[in-house]
Amino acid sequence: MTDIFDVTITKRCQILLAAYLSQGDTAVDCTCGNGYDTLFLCRSVGREGKVYAFDIQEKAIEHTRELLQKEGWEAELFLSSHVRLADLLSDRPARGSGKNLAAERPVREESAPAVIMYNLGYLPGGDHRLCTRTEETLSSVSQALELLKKGGVLSLVAYPGHEEGRKEAEAVHDLLAGLPPKDFEVLTLAQTNRSALAPVLYLVHKRQTC
Repeated sequence: MTDIFDVTITKRCQILLAAYLSQGDTAVDCTCGNGYDTLFLCRSVGREGKVYAFDIQEKAIEHTRELLQKEGWEAELFLSSHVRLADLLSDRPARGSGKNLAAERPVREESAPAVIMYNLGYLPGGDHRLCTRTEETLSSVSQALELLKKGGVLSLVAYPGHEEGRKEAEAVHDLLAGLPPKDFEVLTLAQTNRSALAPVLYLVHKRQTC
């Protein structure tokens, strides 16, 4: 068994998601940052799989591209907010923007993402003023839940330790808490004996009967 203790929250997330990824799957990294989650997804789905990755910062896209090239992997990288998730991944081009795009133009089930990852906040080592925003995150997560494959998992790491991150974490919690239990199971993984400002990991499983 792989140890989930004494590792970063992002590594812990990868360990838990590995069981839900198979060779040939599709996966999405909505906030690629320095590329480590994207690389994890590429390795997990293999050469026959497909990985998409988003970020609003050109520096993040370049870091991810360089890491993947160094390790011998490829992914489709979008210099774009993850709010355009459904627009860019749906089988047919979408018009306009909004949280119902995925429902209106769904990805085919056989090519739907098995895992969709979010690591919110700002680029490590980058400008802290450039961070994910609450309204865009809520829209994107709503799209992702529609796009996600039945039996798939959405992961989200939230960082309530800064002001925008606190608002974002609270809004995400409220969104996920309101999901119908018959369609989704939501787990929250937090370190109980640490500050309430410590990062929190959410895992959302889309039921096969959804």
